[in-house]
Amino acid sequence: MAKAQPCLPLPNHHISRSPPAPCKRANASATTSTKPHSSQPGRPANQPTRPSLLEPKTRSSKLRGAMAKMSASSSASKGGRLITASSGNHGIGTAFATRSLDKDLTVVLTESVVPSKLEKIKALGVDVILHGAETGLAEQHAQHLASTGQYTYISPYNDFDVISGQGTIALELLEQCDKVDNIFISMGGGGLISGIGSVLKAFSPHTKI
Repeated sequence: MAKAQPCLPLPNHHISRSPPAPCKRANASATTSTKPHSSQPGRPANQPTRPSLLEPKTRSSKLRGAMAKMSASSSASKGGRLITASSGNHGIGTAFATRSLDKDLTVVLTESVVPSKLEKIKALGVDVILHGAETGLAEQHAQHLASTGQYTYISPYNDFDVISGQGTIALELLEQCDKVDNIFISMGGGGLISGIGSVLKAFSPHTKI
């Protein structure tokens, strides 16, 4: 995941870094080691969390992958028209990224999208299509529209640039922590864990995921 390294200055410019925050419940019975976020043999380790919701622009990690993809996408491709699918957060991230980089985007959202997220996406000035009761159906519709030649499809998770952008979280974490013994990563489509996991295995192979 060496490609994640050049992406790091990009999130630095567009995205606020999220510092590790203490996990009070996990640390309640732990003895803190002399160095924060590190462990010593025979001593309980500090267990910080890294809440991406602290990212002030979009309140999720999705902006990282979206910004990496938008930066890599050729504006000449199919007239610069891009399309993606989302249940909410990826749509917000790609909408913010396309506005920042002056690209044309259509977001296919599920019909059950949270109203507040729908309003955020619309407020960012992108075209919105509501389709399907769940994300898989929205993805299929976006892919179908892309197959007509009108758009370039952006996968929310199955895309190397998106995965590389998500991997910058791990690069930051390795800068912020002396040592990362174990990490727990949420997983949906797999883009987040692929990016973070690939970087950690490349630069911190002892880390257990």
